[in-house]
Amino acid sequence: MKKKFVGIGLSTIMFLLMVSIGCKGNTGPADPAGPAGDKGAEGTPAVDKGSISGTVKDALNNPVDGATVETSPTTSTATTDTTGAFTISDVPIGVYTVTPTKSGYVVFSLSGVGVAAGGTTLVSLVLTPESPWVREQSPGV
Repeated sequence: MKKKFVGIGLSTIMFLLMVSIGCKGNTGPADPAGPAGDKGAEGTPAVDKGSISGTVKDALNNPVDGATVETSPTTSTATTDTTGAFTISDVPIGVYTVTPTKSGYVVFSLSGVGVAAGGTTLVSLVLTPESPWVREQSPGV
């Protein structure tokens, strides 16, 4: 009897959690507008954007403060805080390349970062310090 009560309790908790965060069951016909056109209740805006959030650290796992993080092809930017954290909000749904940059570090890009409607995509980015040998090559080499 106790196990059955726990099972019913967990089901009830999961249902209440789903209702509180706005999950919809698959009980009716599909919305012809699709996920990008989900208008929700009347008077609420369409959910067609998400966000990209994460951290930028160096090769020794230290946070990189003041790095610029940019998305492409649609350009949105954010700057990291003292913990290396950033959030780029209101990013249209799609697949992006995310590029962190900061003076003194090698530029690289992370491709294939997907953004879903109403979701937050988490990324961890690592910047490598520039080598002084690369910056100081003589023109004849």
